[in-house]
Amino acid sequence: MRLTGDVQAVVMAGGKGSRMTDLTAGKAKCLLPVGGLPLLWYPLHMLQCNGFTDVIVIVQDSAKAEVTRIPEKHGLSIKLEVVGIPGQEELGTADSLRRVSDRLTGSDILVVSGDLIMDSEGLRGLTDMHRLNRAALTSLLGPSQPMEGVVVPGSKSTKYKRERDLVGLSGDQMCLFTAEADVEETVRVPPKVLASHPRITVHSGLQDCHLYVMKRWILDYIVADKNISTVKGELIPVVVRKQFSSNISNSGQPSVGDFLPPQSPWEAQSKTRYQCLAYQPPASLLCLRVNTVPLFWLANKGIVAPLLEKAGAPSLGPRSEVGERAQLQETRIGEGSVISNKTSLNQVHVGQGCKVEEKVRITNCIIMDNVTVATGSVLQDCIICDGSSVSGNVKSCIVGRGQEVQGSLSWPEIE
Repeated sequence: MRLTGDVQAVVMAGGKGSRMTDLTAGKAKCLLPVGGLPLLWYPLHMLQCNGFTDVIVIVQDSAKAEVTRIPEKHGLSIKLEVVGIPGQEELGTADSLRRVSDRLTGSDILVVSGDLIMDSEGLRGLTDMHRLNRAALTSLLGPSQPMEGVVVPGSKSTKYKRERDLVGLSGDQMCLFTAEADVEETVRVPPKVLASHPRITVHSGLQDCHLYVMKRWILDYIVADKNISTVKGELIPVVVRKQFSSNISNSGQPSVGDFLPPQSPWEAQSKTRYQCLAYQPPASLLCLRVNTVPLFWLANKGIVAPLLEKAGAPSLGPRSEVGERAQLQETRIGEGSVISNKTSLNQVHVGQGCKVEEKVRITNCIIMDNVTVATGSVLQDCIICDGSSVSGNVKSCIVGRGQEVQGSLSWPEIE
């Protein structure tokens, strides 16, 4: 759990995937397949590459057993302490941190979203910035993903709203942080902020990637203030704003200033009480949050291939069978799946326990676990969820969990 110092990592993977319910109705979001591996594998692999030997992972109770097996099944050595959340509970990221706070004793806490896919070098850049500047909190800000021209399976009437944040930066220091939806017409910067940072650039094209490293005293503040439910929406705006205010609190409620450690002589000369920084990874590094159906589709379109190749992830899972006359291009086959003769698969991810019968042609599809594709079927631009059976010609569809499809079919999706 150490990264060349006293840093502890927590992976937040308890989200229900409310913006991608077509896929998560029967499968935990953190277990959705990306490049043939569970989505959660990616942040775990990133942590392992940066020297972490163990990590706390927060998941839904229903996924706890399967998440525990991820390292053994998918070639990771990192040890997991898996903490379950009852399915009926709705916990924000700050609520979840509060739940495991007694396990977090490091001087810095690294909070990682369970749906983040990023090259390991990006995490190193974030932690280096945090330490070199003795920051209180450092957040990863990545570019918003352009989705123009990306054709997604399913109903074309479905609208996927893109969240946008307004982030005011003076160099690397965050001086303003708010959701665009919370701003009516004018962005107002307090005079105290402008007094110490007269030149601030407000960005609307940066995305908070839910990757943070924070000092332990900020966690103490989260534990004390039960009104803080989320890190991004509630904690960060407060902590960013309080960089420029006095230590005095008359409200009787917990205040950020109540938890600040004594200042060093160097810090006492600073214009702010502490620093909240933003790290922007180089454009050459992969950085993607998979929290909508379009982003899930985009993640599976080959952009993770270099990362998987670097990690040595095999394209054929254990006990999988591929007929000698099967033709596979840019395709990954999961554990125990059978691909029969006289089949053609191009740009396909096949999950575990699937059966693809003879004379089947599949192009640009995601096939989840325990799916059967009958003889003579043709599938194109589809997502086929767990336990489904497909026989016929299916194009541009999302086939829901456990569905049986016969004959020709195109969008809207099957539910």
